[in-house]
Amino acid sequence: MYSRPADRLINLALWPGVLVPFAYYGIQAAAAPYFPGFSFVGTTASELGSDLSRRPAVFNAGIMAMGAATLVAAAGFFFGLRRIGADPKWRGPQCGLTACGTDHERQQDRESLGEASHGGGRS
Repeated sequence: MYSRPADRLINLALWPGVLVPFAYYGIQAAAAPYFPGFSFVGTTASELGSDLSRRPAVFNAGIMAMGAATLVAAAGFFFGLRRIGADPKWRGPQCGLTACGTDHERQQDRESLGEASHGGGRS
C-alpha cells in the first residue's frame, strides 16, 4: 500500500488533523458540566478554562493536547505536500495555516471576553 516507509509516517501524521475539529467540540462537551450555566450559544469556549469553571484543567489540558495534535498534522501536511510534489511556496503557508488554523476561533473568544469585561458584551 505504501511505496516508502516514510509514506506510512506521513499518513499517520495526517490523521490528527482529521480529528482536531471533533476534539475541539468534544473538549467543550467534556468541560461544560464543570461550568455553571454554560451555554454553547452564550458562553465562549475559552471561559471553560478560566477561573469561572470548577475544573478549568479539563478544558486547558484538552486544548493543549489538541494543539500538539495540530502540530503533528502540520508536519504531516508539510511532508505530504512535499511527497506529492506540491510547489514549495505553498507548503509553508499551508502548514502554518494548519498549525494556527484555530487561532481565528481563539481570537473571537478573546474579543468576546474583552468586550464583556468592558461592559460591551453581546446583547
